Amino acid sequence: MIQEIISQIMRHLSLMDRVTDISHNIYKAAEAGDIEYIIRETSNKDRLINIIHALQNQIEEQISCIRSIVAAKEMMSLVVVWNEDLNKWLSDIEHIDKSVISLLEEEKNKTQKEISKNYKTKVQFKGYNLKDVRS
Repeated sequence: MIQEIISQIMRHLSLMDRVTDISHNIYKAAEAGDIEYIIRETSNKDRLINIIHALQNQIEEQISCIRSIVAAKEMMSLVVVWNEDLNKWLSDIEHIDKSVISLLEEEKNKTQKEISKNYKTKVQFKGYNLKDVRS
């Protein structure tokens, strides 16, 4: 059972690394303004996070079922390290996500300014009726 838990923890850590890679790619896409890529990868990231959450619940349930004192002590150090990795990962992902949100806010503001500018230009030209100009 311990080997199975260790194997699942390794898979969990691997999935966390994949989410980190996706988050970095989303950040790069946000810098480049590639909204389609951001939407697609955010969806993939959400699916992976759901898998991570389910796997984490499964691991925690298996850990709670360990009855042997020796096995429990052996698992404790592994669980502590895993928990530290998880907390660091959550902090890193939160930082990346906040950076992405900031970049997307900037892009949104630029788009709003461009729409406003185009609207004002349209309104200014609306008053001119070139059909009434005589040649």
